[in-house]
Order: sequence, then C-alpha cells, then structure tokens
Amino acid sequence: MGVNVRNFDIRNGTEHDFAKIRAAVYDHKVVVLKAQQANTAEFNDLSNRFGEPVPYLQSNYHHPDYPLIFVSSNVQKDGKDIGVARTGGYWHSDTAFLDEPIPLTMLYPQVIPEKTERTTLFIDLEKAYEALPSQLRKDLETRHLVHSGRWKYKVRKEDAGLDMSEILAMIDQVQPPVRHPAIITHPVTGRKSIYATRGFTIGVEGCGQERSDTLLDQLLDHIEQTQFISEFSWERGDLIVWDNRFLAHKAGRQSNHPTTDQSAEHEEETMVFRIILRDGYPLCA
Repeated sequence: MGVNVRNFDIRNGTEHDFAKIRAAVYDHKVVVLKAQQANTAEFNDLSNRFGEPVPYLQSNYHHPDYPLIFVSSNVQKDGKDIGVARTGGYWHSDTAFLDEPIPLTMLYPQVIPEKTERTTLFIDLEKAYEALPSQLRKDLETRHLVHSGRWKYKVRKEDAGLDMSEILAMIDQVQPPVRHPAIITHPVTGRKSIYATRGFTIGVEGCGQERSDTLLDQLLDHIEQTQFISEFSWERGDLIVWDNRFLAHKAGRQSNHPTTDQSAEHEEETMVFRIILRDGYPLCA
C-alpha cells in the first residue's frame, strides 16, 4: 500500500500526468506527491485536476477564503481560530455518513510540529476483507451497515444551551443516518473491501440491536488488527491523495504520550489542508 512520486511539480502536470496519478491511487490506495510548492490558491485550483471538489458539510471547517478547503488546525490568526482543531482522531472513511460518500481525499500539511511527527494511520480494508473469518464473511456478505457522524460531531459555541437529545436531533435532521453495503466492489479495479469504521458505522441493518452490536464489534475488532495498519509520516511539501473506498484512517496524534505531553493545551501548532473529491464513479460497482 502506498507509492511516492518524486521530481514532479503538480503545478506543471498535464492531463496525462493526472490520469496516471489517479490510476496509481486506485492501484496503490494512497499516493504521496513529494516536495510540492503550491500555495493555498494553487492547491485549491489544482483539486479540479483530480476530480470534482466538494465543500465539506459544515462551514466552520472551511478555509475563510477558499471554502473547498477543510482546515484542521490549532493555529490562530488575529486571535481567531482557523478551521477546527484536533480533527479525525478516530478510525473513519471520509464522509461515509453521506448517501453518496466522497471517494477521494487530498491532504496537504501546512504547519508540521517540530518535536513530534505529523502522521496518519491507514487501515487497508481490502486486506481486511481478504482475511475475514468465514462465518463473519457469510454473516455480512449481503448485509448493509448504517453510518452516521452523530457521535463524532464537535460541539460548537453556538450549541451552548442545547441538551444532547437536541444536538443529536439537529444532526439527524441535517444528515440522517445512511446505509451502505458492508462489502463493496471497487468500480474501477473490481476488488472488494470492507466498508466500515468505528467512527461512523453505528449498526448492522436487518437484525436486532444485540445481534447488530455483536456483529459490528466482531467486524471492527477484525479490521483494526495491527497487520492491516500502516502509519505514514508527513513532511512539508507532501501532497497526499487516497481512496476512501479502500482505506480507513485516523490522525496519528497520541494523548498522554509517555515522553511528550500531547494533550490539547500542550500540542504544538499544526495545520493541514484537505479537499474531498468525486471521481465520476459511485462508491461501489
């Protein structure tokens, strides 16, 4: 899983170059374009070369000048937050809670901590599918799973005064839970993978709550085994593209690290830009 591309300036890429990169994303799941020097406007505009960029559902994550860019940041400018801090610290596939999930993600680190690595962990859901125990595969092969972002919603200042039931009702009104096949077939490669994560998958359709909880726990425990997990360390200038059909991911930060205090109030400054893109294909074949 994963391939590096060196000695290539994305700003000068041809349509043929971008077609090759997209093919590499499908073949290798994640592609890292090294030593890029695109500024914010160029990164925003270059997203159109990879696919159809889509703004994130919640506007508080948007870059103030480029709403296509999702900003994960604890950096402030003129005393104001830029984007949202401490995002994605749980296993998820971007926008799995949508009826039509956005398949491709572009990540472009802007500020990287000096004392701690900036990393992302990935689960190879294709390998996890291939290693599914036979009974669990049989139980899930034709089932759909229910997905929602309700348990990972970051409470905003304007939510003050609402109780949890009101917040959950508001989330479900804006984006109700959705269903997707537990096992998906990639529309380009024809390869199969599991489509489930602990962050966004909340149930198994078509069975009682107890059976749903049991099956989901078994599935999530299976895919989170270390044999399916890889950790990527980022450098300034890395531009990363991956396919959410194949991969679950989470930020690599650690809380209460034995040698470095990485609690929220002691974290070094970090900022990452992200754009999600449609690629002209559905979630699955």
